[in-house]
Amino acid sequence: MSKGRNDLARDIEASHLTKSIFIAGALLLGLAVGLGAIGAHALETALPQWYDDHERRLDAWHTAVFWQTVHALGLMLVAISPVARAGRGRLAAGLFVAGTILFSGCLYGWIISGQKFLVAPVPVGGTLLIAGWIALAVSAAKTGWSPGNSADSAG
Repeated sequence: MSKGRNDLARDIEASHLTKSIFIAGALLLGLAVGLGAIGAHALETALPQWYDDHERRLDAWHTAVFWQTVHALGLMLVAISPVARAGRGRLAAGLFVAGTILFSGCLYGWIISGQKFLVAPVPVGGTLLIAGWIALAVSAAKTGWSPGNSADSAG
């Protein structure tokens, strides 16, 4: 049975969404590796010269890199899952990106600049990251997909 015009348009949109989400995850993951290297090499020597609380800031840097890595992988998981192929997953992906920017991005900004106002959005970012996992679970539940099913049964 051939697909209708609306089904085809939905499949194309889901395919573009899947690709965009995967690319975003890969870019965030690559950035996390680079930022991890900066933390391990450059900041270990620079922070003690800049701040008295350098150990706390370096720990915060590693925390930011860790959670950026986790959620970059989460984006890639969303992209390759049947959730995305069923046209769902947009909310989870958006929450992961926004949460990573607010959580990790604001921590990076605070650590480098020393501007304490940048710490305020960090809990909001963490909340968005949690909401992203909840949205992913809800999307998976709505697709009727389970790990034992084939990818074609996700719709």
